[in-house]
Amino acid sequence: MKQMDKPFDIIISETVSVAMVALLVIAGTVLLLRQLDRVERFLRVCAWCRKVWLDDRWIVFKEYVKKEHMLKSTAFVPNVLTS
Repeated sequence: MKQMDKPFDIIISETVSVAMVALLVIAGTVLLLRQLDRVERFLRVCAWCRKVWLDDRWIVFKEYVKKEHMLKSTAFVPNVLTS
């Protein structure tokens, strides 16, 4: 069917439908990009030695905490003190 053969209200409703689908796709893309940004900020930790990947090298976790968060380790797990 040619565009001119369709009634005006059908053309408008099709245009609105396409615009709504486009908005949903854009919104979904934005959500995916936000999730990707969060994933990229995850901390890479070695499963074997527990070292952390930072500035293109593996460092001990304590060093990471000191460097990235300017914290000192002063807390202990309660079970560690009793054993």
